Amino acid sequence: MKWYQVTKTINGRRYLYWQKTYRAGGSVKTLNKYIGPANNPPRMPSLRAAMQNLPQSHRDLRVQYDAGKLTKLEYLEATTAKPAEVPLQPRTVAPQLDTRSSDRPLTPEGALEFITPFTQGIDPYYLRQRDKERREDERIQYGPMKARLKRQLAKIRAAKRKSRGIKALNPFLALAIKRK
Repeated sequence: MKWYQVTKTINGRRYLYWQKTYRAGGSVKTLNKYIGPANNPPRMPSLRAAMQNLPQSHRDLRVQYDAGKLTKLEYLEATTAKPAEVPLQPRTVAPQLDTRSSDRPLTPEGALEFITPFTQGIDPYYLRQRDKERREDERIQYGPMKARLKRQLAKIRAAKRKSRGIKALNPFLALAIKRK
C-alpha cells in the first residue's frame, strides 16, 4: 500500500500526516508520519447556506440590502435590533386557584390541562440552534457519541469483572459494597 496524506484534528487544531495501512493477520495496522500543522483555515459555509439559517425577516432585509434599497447602516441596525420581548409566562403546574373553588383540579390528570410549557413563546429556530450548540459542545467536551458509548461499555465490563461472585443488579453498587 502507498503512503497517502491525511489531516487529523487534535484539540481543535489540524495537522498533516503521511499514512499507510496494511493487513497483518486478521487486523489492519496503520503507520503514520507527522508532516506538520495544516495552515489552511477550516472552510466557511457558503453564503447561500448561511442565508438559509437566517430568519425570514433577515433574509428579506438582506435581499433589499443587496438590491441597494438599504444602506449598510440601516441593514445592520435592522438585523441587530432586539425583537420585541414576549413576556414568558411563569412555569407552573397549575394556576393559583382558590382551594375552595369548584373548578380546581382534583387529580393530577385534571391538572394536565393547566400545564404551561416552559418553551411557550420561544422561537423554534432558537430552540433548534440551542440544541445544535449543546450537541456540538458535548461532542467537543466528551468526544464523538460512538467513542463515549465505547468507553461506557468498557467501564461496565470492567465493573462486572471486578464484582464477580457478588450477586447484584448493578455492578457499580456491588463494587461500592465490596469496598466497605
